Amino acid sequence: MSGLDIKGLRKRSGLTQQQLADLIEVRRQTVLNWEKGATSPSAEELAALGKILGFDPSHLPAMELDPKDKIIDLQERLMKCKDEISELKLELERSKKNTTIAPDVPKLSKERK
Repeated sequence: MSGLDIKGLRKRSGLTQQQLADLIEVRRQTVLNWEKGATSPSAEELAALGKILGFDPSHLPAMELDPKDKIIDLQERLMKCKDEISELKLELERSKKNTTIAPDVPKLSKERK
């Protein structure tokens, strides 16, 4: 699928590049690169594009990703993972700060005399 096709389908759907990127969970720059024909979506991304933009990816000619595109795809996934890790670390730190630790309460013993 050429970049022009993605752009046309996106515009007909009334989506901005950022909105489409958010729905597919990629960066806006990735959508721009697809539209320019600089890179191609992965099979997973193509399936998501099909659902969102209303086409059947199985009817498209097979696309081969060149090694450069594969590297870019992996870099984007890595960035997403790093962002998720950072968010989880922040969430963990916040939960540690909000946790109240109960002081040791002495046990009451019932002694019979």
